Amino acid sequence: MESMSWDELRLILALAREGSLLGAAKVLGVNASTVGRRLDAVEDLLGVRIFDRTRQGVLMTAVAEQMIPFAESAELAAAGFLRVAEGFDREVEGLVRLSAPPGVASYFLGTRLGPLLSLYPKLQLQIDAETGYADLSRRETDIALRGHRPQSGDLISVRLGQDVLRVCGSPAYFESVGKVTSWSQLRWITWGPRMAHLTDITWLMERVPPSSVILRTDSIEVQIRAAEAGIGVVLLHSTMQQATALQALTLPPPLQKELDVLPLGELWLVGHRALRDVPRIAVVWDAIVQGAVFPVDPRAL
Repeated sequence: MESMSWDELRLILALAREGSLLGAAKVLGVNASTVGRRLDAVEDLLGVRIFDRTRQGVLMTAVAEQMIPFAESAELAAAGFLRVAEGFDREVEGLVRLSAPPGVASYFLGTRLGPLLSLYPKLQLQIDAETGYADLSRRETDIALRGHRPQSGDLISVRLGQDVLRVCGSPAYFESVGKVTSWSQLRWITWGPRMAHLTDITWLMERVPPSSVILRTDSIEVQIRAAEAGIGVVLLHSTMQQATALQALTLPPPLQKELDVLPLGELWLVGHRALRDVPRIAVVWDAIVQGAVFPVDPRAL
């Protein structure tokens, strides 16, 4: 039997994780017909059927279920191999990939990285603004900003700070509303159904009628822009509010007491231990920790 290449193992992993030819094609950067042809070739090479094709996608056979753990081990080994090589970098040059929540990416990473790039002209950055978490162990990103500290993996993390939630809106909107005595007195902008499980959304829905929610969107930037335009109010962490043109509403004590039950928000900087001292990654990490990109709470360090 001929030896398999790493590309063939990546193909099998992508199909197992995505469950369809199209999904695997997006991950691999090819089209679905190419994935189908490559899968046929791998199955012919091995002499076994790895996936069953259905109208809904591809299903792993018993053979695939036994193969996947070995393919994942090979993936981790390949990532470790590259980390060793990268550890011998001497100059600050090359690509650093950052993963961050969309709001942090837009209002902090996207606006405050200019001085760092000017200082290191050979440095390149790729920012992935995602609500999901990129996998650091599989090298889907180099540095991640996350709302929670990871509990597994050979990772290092630094808490950048804790933050309280505020009711935020435009000065003109607050002037039009006048003295606020109840939550339903305000017009609310909040997350869409996909994010309805969030603690602050649950809290809000327990206190305002559906008719008070005038805009739902899964884009934090759309929420902020709408609030800046005077459409209504949005719940924001105070650090994010300070990066916008919005004001925080001064609430009467009973309402402030209700708002204070919400947990503090956290932001963590996370990276792979083996990459921490790679020069290009180290300068980006240090810039974030030192507050050059995100306003760091010194009590968190």
